[in-house]
Amino acid sequence: MTSRRIEDIRDRFSEAELALKKYERIGLSTLSSVLNELRYAGQHILAADATAVEEEISEHLYKAERHCARAKFDAKESTILALLKWMAHYRSLGLTAEELCEFVPDWKTLLATAEKSRSLLEQCGHAKDIDEESLDVAIADLISAREKMIAAEPDILSAREKKFAKIGEEKQAAADESRAAEIRVAECRRILEDRRYWRSMSIAWFGIVIGILGLAGTAYGVLLTLRSMQ
Repeated sequence: MTSRRIEDIRDRFSEAELALKKYERIGLSTLSSVLNELRYAGQHILAADATAVEEEISEHLYKAERHCARAKFDAKESTILALLKWMAHYRSLGLTAEELCEFVPDWKTLLATAEKSRSLLEQCGHAKDIDEESLDVAIADLISAREKMIAAEPDILSAREKKFAKIGEEKQAAADESRAAEIRVAECRRILEDRRYWRSMSIAWFGIVIGILGLAGTAYGVLLTLRSMQ
């Protein structure tokens, strides 16, 4: 193995480690994929050191380089994805862009930054296609955006709580009004039913009275007839 080649691999390994540490430093979990890539790189370096065949040495060192490059890309990609997820968290709170701008005036600019970073990842599908400088700029911009959101988070969450409390009160008021309307409708129906009942009862009693009067009239007529016959 040439010392120059080993030096290059060591630099790539260190760069991947630094990218991983940056990911962990902003409070994210350890990336097992990156650790695996670095582990594979180490295995190939040891394998290269264990053989005297030049082709095998060259192949192992090439693979070690590729694993280091993949590790660095995975670390940076995961950092951007995690930061984009963090931004998406604020968009899911139920506050409008205008409401968020009250606490983070450049919120819309931060959204544009996030969208630009997302598009960049779509263009960098493979380690060999990486635009290192663009990825680093995207990470720096997203970390800056995250810091601004964290600083404003207490006010944002307070505004969200008040907004949804108000919405809850409005929903409850609407529910109470709907219930009151149902009660009023039920009361009106009861009154109408009572009126119909008493109207029916009145008609029925009126019919009974008319019947009784008719019967009495008939009986009186019979009595008059019997008297006239005597």
